[in-house]
Amino acid sequence: MNKDLRATLAENLKTLRKQNGFKSAESIARHIGIEPPRYREYEAGRVIPSYEIAWKLADAFHCSMDDLGGRKFPINKDADTENVAFRYAALPPQYRETVKDMIELQEEKYKRVRVSGNQREQKLA
Repeated sequence: MNKDLRATLAENLKTLRKQNGFKSAESIARHIGIEPPRYREYEAGRVIPSYEIAWKLADAFHCSMDDLGGRKFPINKDADTENVAFRYAALPPQYRETVKDMIELQEEKYKRVRVSGNQREQKLA
């Protein structure tokens, strides 16, 4: 793995740890069942976690392994729905509730617009 990827992974681990409420390397290490010095090596970019540890980290951080490594995919318009579902699944539960509320609000708005549009069409006919 090149140094840029190592640095990206290390930085993402620090950022995701803090975003997910793990105040220290020790807290996340214990959460996923490894020794804190080992985890600190990951955040320092000196050691790359195994797949098994990366999966545990991704689960703990509510993200994908691609997110851990900073891998970005171009958005394909045909895959837009799948992309939204994937991004939603990676959100922590409290943020998913906010997204659900926003969708419900937009659905209600759409229904009102659609109904008022149909009423206008009937009046014109």
